[in-house]
Amino acid sequence: MKKISALIIDDEISAIHTLSGMLQEFCPYIQIVATATTEATALSGINQYQPEIVFLDIEMPPFSNGIEMISRLPERMFQTIITTAYPQYAVKSVNALQPTGYLIKPYSVDQLIDVLKNTINTLGVSKSEKKTVEKTGFIMSDRKRGHVVIKYADVLYCKAEDACVTIVFLENNKEQKIITYKSLKEIEDDFPDQFLRIHHNTIVNMDKISRYINIGRAGKLYLCTHSTLDISVSKMPQFQARFDAFITGE
Repeated sequence: MKKISALIIDDEISAIHTLSGMLQEFCPYIQIVATATTEATALSGINQYQPEIVFLDIEMPPFSNGIEMISRLPERMFQTIITTAYPQYAVKSVNALQPTGYLIKPYSVDQLIDVLKNTINTLGVSKSEKKTVEKTGFIMSDRKRGHVVIKYADVLYCKAEDACVTIVFLENNKEQKIITYKSLKEIEDDFPDQFLRIHHNTIVNMDKISRYINIGRAGKLYLCTHSTLDISVSKMPQFQARFDAFITGE
């Protein structure tokens, strides 16, 4: 897929680093072609790189107001996403720039992704490319480790135990665990299609399965880490059908 070019305009370096990090980690379909902290570098970057998306901060002291700067351009071939700590500018920016998104700092990864989905729809990107505009992971809070970034591709399985769910994932090729108080149903709904319920208390990442065996009408699967999980009798038919389709691409 061709990446979508983006330019970030913000007078705060820390804000640029935060947004750049979020895009690189969770939105790999976006390519940051340039960043700018002043009106001069912003206009130069727009002219040089012709970005498809511009992330625009409104307050740019002492240089200019972001809305006025963009409004002065004779021709605008990009979509604008406003990023600001000042919600009072919403009406003015909508009237002047008709942005495809408005992010109030501090914003979340989910809010960023939702705005990008709307923006990409406006850009007229093909359906196959739109499918890639999905979350690639999530952030969990841990008392000892702080905020932990977990990619779906690294998750092995999720297992419900009492009132909580243990998410088991790979970090530096080692199994790690983190606890959430979301229900297994909520996790199942949030996670991508590669995750499948194989037991009333277990969801597995099918991409991490190395093999499985039948045990009567039930089964057991082996993960790439050599961990094993039970497949219940009631889930076995669905597992076999879904896993076969997942592996063969049918």
